[in-house]
Amino acid sequence: MAIERIRVVLPSGKPTATAMEAGVAWLVGHGVEVVFDLAESEPPLAFLAAADDDRAIGLVDALDDDSVDAVWCGRGGTGATRTLSALDALRPGASAIASGRTRPLIGLSDATPLLIARSTAMVPGLAIHGPVITQLPRLDPSSQAALVAWLGDPDVMPTLVSSSSAAAVAGRVEGRLVAGNLAMLAACCGTPEQPQLAGAILLVEDIGEPAWRADRFMAQLARAGALRGLRGLALGTFEDCTPDGGVEAVLVGWARSIGIPCLGGLPVGHGAACWPVALGLASRLDADCGVLVPLESCGDWLARTAATVARR
Repeated sequence: MAIERIRVVLPSGKPTATAMEAGVAWLVGHGVEVVFDLAESEPPLAFLAAADDDRAIGLVDALDDDSVDAVWCGRGGTGATRTLSALDALRPGASAIASGRTRPLIGLSDATPLLIARSTAMVPGLAIHGPVITQLPRLDPSSQAALVAWLGDPDVMPTLVSSSSAAAVAGRVEGRLVAGNLAMLAACCGTPEQPQLAGAILLVEDIGEPAWRADRFMAQLARAGALRGLRGLALGTFEDCTPDGGVEAVLVGWARSIGIPCLGGLPVGHGAACWPVALGLASRLDADCGVLVPLESCGDWLARTAATVARR
């Protein structure tokens, strides 16, 4: 069933009106109805969209809303970790972030901990690493085409094809996919959202980070034990980072030291290239052929995870 009606949430920062209007216009132009029910409360900090409780309530209310087909983050920024803490306080012991588990939650960047929390909850929900609404008008033609195809059939995730001519580190592996912003993944260390990557393929992207900070993020993940059992490393885009591939070189070095395949040049990130990917889906990273291939549909994943939960 196509995504025809979405609800906007702002669990992090507040976008400019112009940027939001442009993103909404893109969705409307592709036949998607857009619903807003955003809190107007005074935030505790100027860079947040609203008060912590209101952002948390807005998120879970949207995920509970059976009248919409998907829940879409308006922008990144900062504040999602605070939103999760407020959500824990409002619904202690409940997996509120997994409400409406078949309803995709879409976002990237600061939304990384939300996506991890949703995809790894006791009853996991669909989490899509994809462009935020303010990013939509800036997507390149291939990314727009991929997103339109996904809107028409959200059960099927696209195969990502590398723009690189050769594997960064050769090899082919299969595992569940974990995707996120590298800085935010490191920031999740020591929290309930610390990524557990045993048996996983990790897809990372970032913006505005020098190579030495990327190295620090990877070292933090390694020291926290998050990289134990990692099977493969996939690299999206690194917008406004160190020139001449400095960040990518650091990450390739980590893949070599761990002894896992690594593929760069994938169309996922903050810039014009950003295709949607679903967290948790069984996937194949083929660095030799330059592709990251989903091995199951979202429906298959939902059925599989529901069966796993039922056996607990």
